[in-house]
Amino acid sequence: MATTGLAHEKDIGYSLFQIFQKGMPLALAANELIAVLLTIMYFRPVDWPRILLWLGSTTIGSCLLFILIRSDSMEKPVFNRKLLYRYELLVGFNAGNFGLAFLYLFQHASIYQQYLFVVAFIAFVFSGIFILIMVPTLAAVWTSILSAAFIIAARKLPVSTSLVYFLITMFGVLVAGIYRRLYKERFLYQMYTEDRERELSMLFEQSPLSIVLTDKEGTIMRVNKRMENLSGFDRSELNGKNTSLLKSGKTPRHTYDELWGTISQGGNWTGELINKNKKGQEYIEKASISPIKDADGTITNYIAIKENITLQREYEEQLQRQNEIIQLFLRDFEDQSGDWLWELDEDLRICYISEKMLKYFQNPTTITGLLAFDFLKDRLPEDDYQAETQFIEIANALYAVKPFKDLEIKLNIEGALTWLSFSAVPFISSIGRKPGWRGVGRDITDKKLLENQLYHKANYDELTGLPNRSRFKETIDNELGAAPDDYRAILGIMRLEKLDLLRTNLGSIICNQVIAEFISEFRRNLGDGFVLGRLGKDEFVFWKAMPDVHQIDKMHRFVRMIQNPLQVGPDFFHIDLPVGIAFYPDDALDRGELFRAADLALNEARASSARKIMRYSENLATGFIRKLTLINEFPAALAEGQFRMCYQPQVDALSGTMTGAEALIRWYHPQNGTISPGEFIPWAEQSGFITSIGEWTLEQACTDAMDWEKPLLVSINVSGIQLRDSRRLSHAVKSALKASGLPPRRLVLEITESAMFGSEEEIGTSLSDLRSLGIVIALDDFGTGYSSLAYIQRLHLDKLKIDQSFIRKLGKDKDAEKIVTVILDFARSMNLETVAEGVEREDQALFLRNAGCHYLQGYLYGKAMPQESFRQIIRKGH
Repeated sequence: MATTGLAHEKDIGYSLFQIFQKGMPLALAANELIAVLLTIMYFRPVDWPRILLWLGSTTIGSCLLFILIRSDSMEKPVFNRKLLYRYELLVGFNAGNFGLAFLYLFQHASIYQQYLFVVAFIAFVFSGIFILIMVPTLAAVWTSILSAAFIIAARKLPVSTSLVYFLITMFGVLVAGIYRRLYKERFLYQMYTEDRERELSMLFEQSPLSIVLTDKEGTIMRVNKRMENLSGFDRSELNGKNTSLLKSGKTPRHTYDELWGTISQGGNWTGELINKNKKGQEYIEKASISPIKDADGTITNYIAIKENITLQREYEEQLQRQNEIIQLFLRDFEDQSGDWLWELDEDLRICYISEKMLKYFQNPTTITGLLAFDFLKDRLPEDDYQAETQFIEIANALYAVKPFKDLEIKLNIEGALTWLSFSAVPFISSIGRKPGWRGVGRDITDKKLLENQLYHKANYDELTGLPNRSRFKETIDNELGAAPDDYRAILGIMRLEKLDLLRTNLGSIICNQVIAEFISEFRRNLGDGFVLGRLGKDEFVFWKAMPDVHQIDKMHRFVRMIQNPLQVGPDFFHIDLPVGIAFYPDDALDRGELFRAADLALNEARASSARKIMRYSENLATGFIRKLTLINEFPAALAEGQFRMCYQPQVDALSGTMTGAEALIRWYHPQNGTISPGEFIPWAEQSGFITSIGEWTLEQACTDAMDWEKPLLVSINVSGIQLRDSRRLSHAVKSALKASGLPPRRLVLEITESAMFGSEEEIGTSLSDLRSLGIVIALDDFGTGYSSLAYIQRLHLDKLKIDQSFIRKLGKDKDAEKIVTVILDFARSMNLETVAEGVEREDQALFLRNAGCHYLQGYLYGKAMPQESFRQIIRKGH
């Protein structure tokens, strides 16, 4: 109890000290103002030096006191006696100054002024009372000042007046003591009340539970912050409202009846309520509601402490649902899933197997009691290495007495190939014995069939069913990996030329029929000993292990046979079949080198017009290196001027007058000499450098043509790669015409028939852009492709150039004459000018002239020649 009393006294002292901090500056200022005003008002002359000295000292003391109070108010000090003594010292200093002022006033006051000074005396007395209330230790200082003032006044005033002053002074001191005592008791009660209120308020606001205080009718009087957050309502929206504001309508009526019946009788009620927040969202509360009673036991209010258990209920419901699902699964496992249960005893005999598994067997009663190993082994497919490996894996898992999961095995069950998957755990008894196994099985036949389909799709060509590139390479790797020392094999890569032309002109269906017929012919002629695969849309590959002379001869005969028109139904299709072959181990020692060797041989076969089957040789590798070297030298050759333009004359068929020339590029290599366009142009197209060469050709030919003495036409070949980049080609033509000054009507662009295959809309747009420039468009090598006449008609060409392969046969081959005649008739019906190239004899020229050909070109009129030589011919008037 003593400790508690000391604590209370300390709290009272600190509270009084806080009041002192706030009120003392006002009291000092009031006393100082009164002293100064009375001195000035009642005394003449004014003793200004004394007043200023007094006023200055008082002001300094007051300022020190104000500064101290201000500093302590910024940071709450720890209350102790030392701190209080600092304040008492400063207050005493100022009180002494006020006492001096008081004595000074009485000492200089006349008898009449003393009567008038009663008001001032009373003011000082009550100022002192205020100081006494706040700081009791100042009572002695202030009382001594008042006593001195009373003695002086008694000497100058009548006895009756002095008595009055004395009584007033003693009354003030008495009132101060009584007031201070009452104030102390009142403050003690107030402090306890405020402390308890503060503690309750903190508990109320910081509670993790929702708290609601209502009156007897359920009207909300106060809520805490947690309740605001939960309900979504502000306090202003809840206070004064009935708790029915929060009802969701989901709480049963009998719950509310029970609640009010309990608390109205003074009891405590606990239960769950389903309420809703401001947004209408429902939540579940666990509420504890109690009545609050006054001293007489009368219920005045109700307080509800509530916990939000919405998530808890959701988790409980979810857990309940999961338990129900588990129970349902365990109870009706076989009816609710595709899996089935099985069990083995300690001897690994089948002691239980579910009905789902037994339905696979014609006599299921013979299964129970069988050894698991016998059951599986008797049903393995014959000579199936994969199934035997799977059986060993399951056996090892059972002997290891460790859980296993999803071990697969392929079985032959009642004549049907079935894939099963097993998972199991061993049951270990307390004494360490193996009572057996329990697990689940699953029929995964459909899954394995789908996997096989996906595997087949990933490894085999969808159209032909042949092994694709990756699968074929894997096959060769397997062959070579297990090959004996005397193992020999042959790899061949075949390319079906002109498939793109067939696909473009006749569609994919016809093209696929041609491919199918080719595969049938391959198997019919070469037999099953040749493994056939498909590398790409027009490339096929074959592999023959241990070939003999007879089989190699059959391969050559097949390649020669396939060069003839291939019959597909009632139609015949001409397809070229270049083949490149390489032998293991003569030409290469691994699969990668074999493919590279065969590919080099294929490229040589494609470039050769005489031989359609080519075996790899070191010369091919040397040629390939030459090709790569020249491709790398393209940029330098163009920059250093190694490319030159030559021109072959074109003449009027009737008059023999020169009308133009075809520009032909030549490469004069400083080390390798002259390189034929037939060699480097295909390489330029493959490397993509043909665009740069083509643009240089355009610019150079246009420039040369402007130097000719006559306004002859100049014909320039355009690659299919250039044609498909119409924007760049159009820009190159414009630049060449602008730089050279050549009139557009003198420029002829020759486009090969094969270069025009692709998107009809794309090619048509490109040609339309070129013709809009005013230039002439000619179709080169006409008659060698598969383009339809309607397709050519839609392209709006200006000229047709008949391929020289037909012209050279004129006079020797009646079929060639018929073909040329048909081409000229077609061109005439389309209003197209015609140019025959490859004219070498007069009889050829005579036939073409009589057949209506417009222009002739060939050795009969001159070979391709450099610019200066061609200009000399022009000057001679040829």
